[in-house]
Amino acid sequence: MELFLGFLKRIYSRIGHKGIKALIYVLFLAAHIALSAFSHLPSIDPNEFSVSAMATFFSGGDWSGAMSQNTYYYGFLQAVIYSPVMFFCDNPYLCYKLMLWINAIIISFIPVMAYSISYKIGAKKPWQAGFCATICGAFSTY
Repeated sequence: MELFLGFLKRIYSRIGHKGIKALIYVLFLAAHIALSAFSHLPSIDPNEFSVSAMATFFSGGDWSGAMSQNTYYYGFLQAVIYSPVMFFCDNPYLCYKLMLWINAIIISFIPVMAYSISYKIGAKKPWQAGFCATICGAFSTY
């Protein structure tokens, strides 16, 4: 443990807070991109389907026939972000992969924000803020 903390201190002394934030972002972006490599089809979760339907609607498409089984639409803001993908891409597989990558780019900011906030509100050492960032990044819904 002492060896690991010494390693973290050396990294922090070289790159500072901004470097740590960039490192956290790159690590989590790489993890999210790697995890998305194993996702080939949307899950059965109605959230993904509803957001995709809304993005298609915003880009001029119509999934109302497919959405008739689903009684709710949500994810409007996320659909706005994904609608250019639906507009410019005709391949559903590629659309889904691009949506996953956009999502990875966005949610990789969560651990960076957690690092900044935890350091400002009480983490005494950078490794404590890094631990908080790791927890929040691993469970990004929190």
